[in-house]
Amino acid sequence: MTKLNNPRTKECNYCGDYFAQVYATKSFCSQFCRFWAKVSYGKNCWEWNAGKDPKGYGQFENKHAHRTAWLYTYQTNLDDPTIFVCHKCDNTGCVKLSHLWLGSASENNKDTQKKKRGAIGERNGRAKLSNNDVLAIRQSSLPYLVLSCRYGVTEFHIYQIRSRRCWKHI
Repeated sequence: MTKLNNPRTKECNYCGDYFAQVYATKSFCSQFCRFWAKVSYGKNCWEWNAGKDPKGYGQFENKHAHRTAWLYTYQTNLDDPTIFVCHKCDNTGCVKLSHLWLGSASENNKDTQKKKRGAIGERNGRAKLSNNDVLAIRQSSLPYLVLSCRYGVTEFHIYQIRSRRCWKHI
């Protein structure tokens, strides 16, 4: 649309096109422009600068911003909850398309484990032991019963730690 001598015509803040302004506060010609205007284009990641959820994922109209970026670009139906838009860069606020890939829950979990960024060891919210506790248990010559009472875990858990069947990452 070209600019006419119409007070209701406004220039889009993102793409520069002119559009018929219905509401006085509208600054963008489309949802597409409104979305991409909220992104900082860095050399590596394109960071989402608007609202984020507690885990750092960008939010746009009650959806994750990286899913919306994929949808706007590839016109893919993402209503299927088994389809995940995963990050190669592990930056939850990134919406750069070359950093995103489609996968399943299983593929996303395998990627998490491969990169060692899951909730393992003391990063697990339910862990009773710290990394230092595990090292102390492995070095101790005290019986399982004494260690289990000291650390508040079962004797079997002490056995698993000493035999490296759990807490393998340490």
